Amino acid sequence: MVATASVLQPRRSTTLAQVIMFVRPFLDDDSRAAVTAMGTLPGLASQWQDWELFGDVPLAPPRCPLHRRLRGFGKLNPNLSISHSEPSGYLVIHKAWDFLLPVDRRKVVDASPAFEAYARLRRATTTVSIKCLLEPRPQPESFTGLQRDRAYRMAVALMRFDMNFGDLIRWLEGEYTNAHRDWTHVSDAMNAVMGYDAVKKSGK
Repeated sequence: MVATASVLQPRRSTTLAQVIMFVRPFLDDDSRAAVTAMGTLPGLASQWQDWELFGDVPLAPPRCPLHRRLRGFGKLNPNLSISHSEPSGYLVIHKAWDFLLPVDRRKVVDASPAFEAYARLRRATTTVSIKCLLEPRPQPESFTGLQRDRAYRMAVALMRFDMNFGDLIRWLEGEYTNAHRDWTHVSDAMNAVMGYDAVKKSGK
């Protein structure tokens, strides 16, 4: 698994802090206690006292999203796009998480308990499979409520895609991108209504 950001960063030696969260599910209680005990050593408390919940978890999408960002399908159409300029406060914490020490991450959770769920979700990316999300969904009439397991795995998948909804939707494909529609026809119709073709030809 290779995170998108790691492709753009110089190669560095892997540290114990970067892999311990992936090894954690295979450790017994005594081994976990031994890792936690490293927090009693001089200078290591900030890194290891809270490692089980607040340790480093590099996010790795199941597939690099760069290709699909650059090479989508259909015609270029400014009328079929969406953007926002006011990021959520939660997204700010998400982006800052990698730059915080485990002890600082705990302080964030102490100040806003909602982020404990975030920390647990981030840790879940090391163990929870999301492959089943690519399988055809049951028909809506076959269930009466929210499929909690699927919703949870979808949240894990979004986390692995660095909270980028566009990358997640491109990975899911199929019904999520309305791939069954004739998007070339839709684009041509919208351009005709909005006058985009005329403006493009005039060079204005």
